[in-house]
Amino acid sequence: MATRRVKEATLSLLRERARQSQTITYTELADHLGFNPRGLGDLLDEIAYDEWAQARCVVTALVVRADTGLPGPGFFTTAWQLGVEMYNEEALWQEQNARAMEYLRSRASLE
Repeated sequence: MATRRVKEATLSLLRERARQSQTITYTELADHLGFNPRGLGDLLDEIAYDEWAQARCVVTALVVRADTGLPGPGFFTTAWQLGVEMYNEEALWQEQNARAMEYLRSRASLE
């Protein structure tokens, strides 16, 4: 279980990227947090679940692989578990990314 401080640092960075209409790679996020990129899955899952009730989107959609520009498989598993309809992975990500950007920008204005 991630600490509140780590979750808030992650969300703050996601809000900043949303303000800039940019994604962030797993490596960039891991470097910022001082983590191994392979250790981000549990943190991102916790954030996705924590924010779902209010956001109604998977806010971690902004975190992508450097080689594909898409999230890793864990993102799609989490989206499915949250009840997001899975019709096409890329279309699902585009929809969730747009909704997450909008939500995170609105949250950024409250800071």
